[in-house]
Amino acid sequence: AETLAELSARETARLVCALPTAEQADLLTRLDAPDAAALLEHLPEVTAVEAVAAMPAGHAAGVVSVLPSDDQAALIGAMEPSAAALVLSELADDEAERIAALAAYPDDTAGGLMATEVIALRDIATVATTLRRLRVGAERLRGRDVQYAYVVGRGRRLVGVLRLRDLLVADDGARLSEIMIADPLALAADTPLDELI
Repeated sequence: AETLAELSARETARLVCALPTAEQADLLTRLDAPDAAALLEHLPEVTAVEAVAAMPAGHAAGVVSVLPSDDQAALIGAMEPSAAALVLSELADDEAERIAALAAYPDDTAGGLMATEVIALRDIATVATTLRRLRVGAERLRGRDVQYAYVVGRGRRLVGVLRLRDLLVADDGARLSEIMIADPLALAADTPLDELI
């Protein structure tokens, strides 16, 4: 693990890919969950799936639990059902159900692109309040490609989307409802991707 820390992510992935699956699984088991998850993100999907499936289910679940939700779903969805069930059985029921629900969407649907980590902001909030709130929660956003936030009204009903770029240049006193893109297109999760084009 110390030697891997000295290598770039690309070099590490190349070395790991050259190992037999059992040794890949052993290496992932020896890493702490966040480091193992970071390594998985640089491996080809088939390699990641085989290595996680070969890990003890408890360790695999620990690694899966720290992946972003879309990566969790892709990994679990690509595993053999019996191996996926073993990993999911080691997670808390609500987390396992959430991952299984996302993994159930076919890759060629809108649901296959979904992630559960989103930024939802109230339409009545000011820019200044929103920026403070985002800074407080910045750690959970690191490493994510976040460019938009969802703007919600009463009852958490979607009323708009907000480009974070627009948030950064807006007047501190402006309300999000004034700078958002109103009435965004909403799709059913089972909408085929070819209908989105």
